[in-house]
Amino acid sequence: MPEDACEPEESLLTTTEAATRLGVTAGTVALWCREGRLAAVKTEGGQWRIPASVVEEAAQRGSGGWLYGVAQGVLVGGNCCVILVCLFWLIVILWVLVVVLRA
Repeated sequence: MPEDACEPEESLLTTTEAATRLGVTAGTVALWCREGRLAAVKTEGGQWRIPASVVEEAAQRGSGGWLYGVAQGVLVGGNCCVILVCLFWLIVILWVLVVVLRA
């Protein structure tokens, strides 16, 4: 998004602030900015700034929720997220087995 595309008075959020509002990590927000999923501008120092209205819109429509954030962390190399995803699927598999064995 070009720098003049957002209103001059509109507040710009850091990736950390946007991540808090969206329920994901700052790394995920930066990834979404690079991919163009979130309209954002880069500062002279190379940091992303996201208009508050863009973040609010993304929060309202849903940006994938916590599981998407975990999956993004896995893709970017977050070891903690790998463990969470493995635990999630282990629980799902065990739940399916319990349901099937009861039937």
